[in-house]
Amino acid sequence: MGFRDFPFVAREDDKDRDPRRFPGHREVLMHLKEFMKEFGVEKLVRFETEVVYVGMVKSSDNFNKWKVRSKKRSGDEVDEIFDAVVVCVGHYTEPRVADIPVLRGSSASSIDICRDIAGVAREVHVALKASAEMEVSFSTMKVSSLPTSFFTTGYKFHFPILDTNGIVTVHENRVGPLYKHVFPPALAPRLSFVGLPKGKHQICFDRHQPEFQSKWMAGILSDRIQLPSEEDMTEDINAFYSTLEVYGA
Repeated sequence: MGFRDFPFVAREDDKDRDPRRFPGHREVLMHLKEFMKEFGVEKLVRFETEVVYVGMVKSSDNFNKWKVRSKKRSGDEVDEIFDAVVVCVGHYTEPRVADIPVLRGSSASSIDICRDIAGVAREVHVALKASAEMEVSFSTMKVSSLPTSFFTTGYKFHFPILDTNGIVTVHENRVGPLYKHVFPPALAPRLSFVGLPKGKHQICFDRHQPEFQSKWMAGILSDRIQLPSEEDMTEDINAFYSTLEVYGA
């Protein structure tokens, strides 16, 4: 992890820091706090505030603006109007429930879990159909012999607070239509998504991908970079979908 201009490096000279290759949560939090302090990000963050609704409104110049409703810890709600909204809430909130009797999964997190518990468990069994997919049939497996089972089936994309009048949808866990997985052509550049994997089955992605997407998006919103026309962006999306169909993704 880390950023290109603020790398995550081990602080071996500080006994209060965690110099391990895979440090604990506290070290990650300290790195993020140092990043915020270095670049003055903290003053831009509203802590103890939850966004509960984001929807389109028409402005006097006939451009779509966005009404954002937020709720403070006290329960007070505030409505504000913004020129653009960037959705970067991740997708680790709505779990994909295992479809028993068949369990599918086995991505990076499941391998990390196995490694973590291997040092303390008497036995750890990983059932794999292929290198990138797990499939266990509980109808043919003695479940009683497994004291604990982990369903590493991932999460669904879920944006319950976002209202785009049906322009952006989630179908078979694919968010779209999005140009380069960031901009919906009909709403670009006033709505963008940061941190979405490239494919509906691709949960892991390059660790710098959100950073590159953010810089690209910032360049577009500041008029330093121009997006293609809505028609050209739509054509590019359709071509990408056609490629996915060829490979069965």
